[in-house]
Amino acid sequence: MAVAHPTSSRAKTRVLYFDIDGTVVHETFGACKEALADGRLEHLIRAAGFERLVCVSDAVSIARLLPSNAHDTVFEFCRGAFEDRAWFREHVRLVPDPVQRARYLDTNDDWYFMDDYAYTYLRKAERSRLAFRGAIKRRVLRAQSRSDGSEVDSWLTALATTRPAVRPASTDLSAFRRPRRSTPLVPQRPVAPAFA
Repeated sequence: MAVAHPTSSRAKTRVLYFDIDGTVVHETFGACKEALADGRLEHLIRAAGFERLVCVSDAVSIARLLPSNAHDTVFEFCRGAFEDRAWFREHVRLVPDPVQRARYLDTNDDWYFMDDYAYTYLRKAERSRLAFRGAIKRRVLRAQSRSDGSEVDSWLTALATTRPAVRPASTDLSAFRRPRRSTPLVPQRPVAPAFA
């Protein structure tokens, strides 16, 4: 008689591993991408049923060098994509080493990964097969660094419709419609980091 493993029947935790620079905000930690601004990213993440978030951004390394609380600093780097600081602190974990970010993907969870260099980090960690095996490809979003964030919006919206478990009480996103872009995106000039 086969014995079922206790972990096989447990519901998997839905986890989002996310980058900030080039994914949530414009490159070199510029303004929040228009489609994710005013807390829209937070609402999309909640609607998609993510129970835990893991920030894999280089902002984590920068935040740890500063005397302030690392979570608060990373929250500020998001430039308004999140609104609820207490919720952010409770749900976001900071990866120990952003350079090795893809090594921290826990494939035992219901994991998703969004980063403008997602495939580069997956290859570096020798995990690129995770991104290309059939249905698993939907787990990775290579964000467009010069976009307005609409690809992130579309991807998270699609994930919200595939969530099999109970969703949070408020998934109505009508109050957080994407703003219409009145001017084209202007690429920002790279700024050399002060600590380099």
